[in-house]
Amino acid sequence: MGIMGTRRRLLAAAAITAALAAAGGASIAHADGAAGGEFVLTETTTNRASVDVDRSGTSTPGDAFIFHSVLTDGTGTRVGTVDGHCVVLLGGRNLCHSVVTLARGTLSTTFVAAAGSATLAISIDGGTGRFDRARGQIRAARASQTAFREEFDIDR
Repeated sequence: MGIMGTRRRLLAAAAITAALAAAGGASIAHADGAAGGEFVLTETTTNRASVDVDRSGTSTPGDAFIFHSVLTDGTGTRVGTVDGHCVVLLGGRNLCHSVVTLARGTLSTTFVAAAGSATLAISIDGGTGRFDRARGQIRAARASQTAFREEFDIDR
């Protein structure tokens, strides 16, 4: 191909990278392509089911809910999913576990929160693929009735 062809390809790759950065895609590309990093996604719940263990019709200890969400980046592009379940504890709190699925691996998470919390502190307990042995946290803030803005901080 020669030196000029190689230079053109490098310049084209640099232009694409710059365009992704301007659109907000660079952060997810970094986070999904590397073992660690910080990035922001929006989680929107798309499906949810409840289990009323004692059939009381109200939320009582031992009841559970299962949820499925989609993750989108700053441009609204779908980049992953979240599947989880929560069990109601004493004192109106929920113990939740979820699996965050991204293109190159998964993250396992755990958190305890009061029902209807506007903010969540979610621990990253491990992962698979590019996120093997990942640790860290996700800071989530309610953005709407069904969505959270989530700041991922993945350590290695």
